[in-house]
Amino acid sequence: MSINDSTGRGVDLLTMTDRERECHLSGYLSGVLAGIDIGREQMEAELDELHRRAYNIVQSMARQPTWEEAQQARRQHQEKAAEHQRAAGQPWPFEIAS
Repeated sequence: MSINDSTGRGVDLLTMTDRERECHLSGYLSGVLAGIDIGREQMEAELDELHRRAYNIVQSMARQPTWEEAQQARRQHQEKAAEHQRAAGQPWPFEIAS
């Protein structure tokens, strides 16, 4: 083995033999390409999650009533509640019993 074996501190490409340089650079290139692939997979997973969240938000917004529907429902609720209240001039139930 040469000075550039795995126990050394750094890599000196100038003092490496052609074979050592080729092995080092092919390993380096392999590591860089693997890192790029992993990064791409992580990016795609993150984008998939963002798309899933956006889809869920749009779907939940589509299920909510429009402003007009909400106003109509509120009006119906008020009318239903008003049916149980006394009319103007009508005595309260406890006034009739006494």
